[in-house]
Amino acid sequence: MILYKMTHLPTGKFYIGSLQRSKIWHRYQTSSKIVKAMMKESPQEWKREILKVYPEDYDAQLLVDEEYALIDEAVELVGWDGIWNQRGSTNLGSSGYSPEARAKQKNTAKDPKVIAKSKAAKKAYIEANPDYFERISATAKATWNTPEMLELAKKRATKQFASPENRKLASVIKKEYLAKNPDANKKAVRAMQNALQDPRRESNRREKIQKTMAEKSKFFSEREKARHVANPELGRQHGDRLKAFNKADPSRQERMSSSAKKRVIERPDLVATAAKAMNSEESRAKMKASHLALNGKWVEITFADGEVLKILGANEAGRVLGINKVKSKAAGIKLKKPIECAADKYAGRVVTKIKYI
Repeated sequence: MILYKMTHLPTGKFYIGSLQRSKIWHRYQTSSKIVKAMMKESPQEWKREILKVYPEDYDAQLLVDEEYALIDEAVELVGWDGIWNQRGSTNLGSSGYSPEARAKQKNTAKDPKVIAKSKAAKKAYIEANPDYFERISATAKATWNTPEMLELAKKRATKQFASPENRKLASVIKKEYLAKNPDANKKAVRAMQNALQDPRRESNRREKIQKTMAEKSKFFSEREKARHVANPELGRQHGDRLKAFNKADPSRQERMSSSAKKRVIERPDLVATAAKAMNSEESRAKMKASHLALNGKWVEITFADGEVLKILGANEAGRVLGINKVKSKAAGIKLKKPIECAADKYAGRVVTKIKYI
């Protein structure tokens, strides 16, 4: 058994492979169709070399694993463009395949015949093996509960999501899936509720969140700042979502309040950090220059005919409508007496309610 390397001298690109029957090495031309065709056409352009020799009774799977490890190292060193291999470590998921191989897999996966054949085969197998899901679940848990596999999973995820394109694609795919499968959200909520009932899982979850936030807090903060600068409407959209959550689940605010109070008691360091941040010169300057400080809250005006108008800032609302009641401390409750607008655009219209939002 051997590990070998075939180098294309004109380009410097090489191919790494393994061969279990070392006796045929003198005439062997790799299993790669691309490399084999090029070697047949111009054998003088290729350099053949043996990287490592193994005993004939060496474990075949270990041989393949070492081959993939060499390919992974080559990808790190020269990239997929520098080698002829189309595939590396299977433990790296899609990152273990070259762009050409991924494109081919993607196109094949879209073929209706391939999809139908795959579904039929899987359905037949599941029908013939009723305990399939239990076995696959047990196998997956046994496999991924080892530190080595968890480290490999972390490495795979890091490689896959290092690319902004991959992160964006994952987000789009998830949104499309949730839009087509409304029950998926409910299922995820139920899974989370079940997890909360398990003290060990909940403890692990909290520990992971705390560790991640401690490591990435500065990164998350800078990223959110950049997002809000690029899109000033994000803050308002976030507020609208929270209002929708609270409306759908009236007990949510009480739970969040209770959780916040508990956190203040349990984590005085967080309170100290927040107080220090709020009292800094930078924070004070930002608060003075904030949208709310400059313009005030949104004011919701309800007319007698039921129409609702939203204007940013009490002063601006008073100017637009031609009324002074907007500045009153009573704003936010139903008016005892309707007010008639005096401004040209709204002259004669009657306001029945003024509310800050």
